[in-house]
Amino acid sequence: MTNTTPTTYRLISADSHVNEPPDLWTSRVPSEYRERAPRIESPSPEARAALGYLHGNCGHCHNDNGSPAPVDLVLAQSAATNAMSYESMMGSLMGKASRYRTRGMPVNAPLIDAGRPDTSVLIARMRSRDPLMQMPPLGTQLVDAESLKLIEHWIRNSPEKEMNR
Repeated sequence: MTNTTPTTYRLISADSHVNEPPDLWTSRVPSEYRERAPRIESPSPEARAALGYLHGNCGHCHNDNGSPAPVDLVLAQSAATNAMSYESMMGSLMGKASRYRTRGMPVNAPLIDAGRPDTSVLIARMRSRDPLMQMPPLGTQLVDAESLKLIEHWIRNSPEKEMNR
């Protein structure tokens, strides 16, 4: 008998490609190569997940390689220059005033307001599906609730020293 239950895919990114399993480079690589596997530089597993999401879903536009987004926001990371990449990403996010004027937020509202996701422009744009405000801007009709929760939790609970570089 043929299984007629439709398959539900939960790992499709904003630009419509299938994401690798989250443990691909940690548990599925032979043990002798695990230390050499590419990884997002971060002080904690939660930060790695949050920064990995931003890299995978935002870094193709927000990068320092001739970015199509005309802003000084670097969300792409490089495995070749991991520590420098992390510093660049964090330096472009933390405490930096957004050039985007978000409705209901003050002028110069920060991209990320350490400890306060509700006053962070990044969160306001991730929550919105207004075509002029939403991030990611293309290919999404629904808010990615799981990822939004991850990024909010990371902003709320990350150590001050990580958030305010």
